[in-house]
Amino acid sequence: MSANSVKREKRREYEGLLAEPIYRPHPLMSPSEKGDWVLQRATKTILLFRHFSIDPNAKDAWQRLALALAESHVPGFMPPTAKRGHPKDYDTDLELCMRVELLKRRNGMSVRSAVDRIAKAKIFEQNSEALRNRYREALKNKYMKTLFKMFERCAEAIGSERFIEALDETVGDSLR
Repeated sequence: MSANSVKREKRREYEGLLAEPIYRPHPLMSPSEKGDWVLQRATKTILLFRHFSIDPNAKDAWQRLALALAESHVPGFMPPTAKRGHPKDYDTDLELCMRVELLKRRNGMSVRSAVDRIAKAKIFEQNSEALRNRYREALKNKYMKTLFKMFERCAEAIGSERFIEALDETVGDSLR
């Protein structure tokens, strides 16, 4: 699939006025045409907020809209896609890494012990060996490397105790 056909597909996501082009204002427009343009632009802006289910009156509405648009259109804000082989389940990798990190920090476990405990809890369908392999492979992924750097920065910024609480709130219930 070419880059242009991907762009065309994304444009199809929008319906109604959001799917119709708007012409830029130009110096030869009459005051009434400029007024129509302003009204059309404001209407489309409100529809864009609605399309992404964002309250336009929220304090961070513009930031949320910018991020929603980036996640929809900017490759760097989209999840990676597997090129060949078995499709990757990045959510599972992320959850596994977070659970291992929690057990390492909260319980002082080694990676092997943490993975064994996770396997015993039957959180994932895989056995200990498969989960250890999955964890090792996840550590090689550049996105997961970034995640672990973020774990360290986060723990430093909010304190180790609060970071453990946050991990526990996110993934820890089944590991008690």
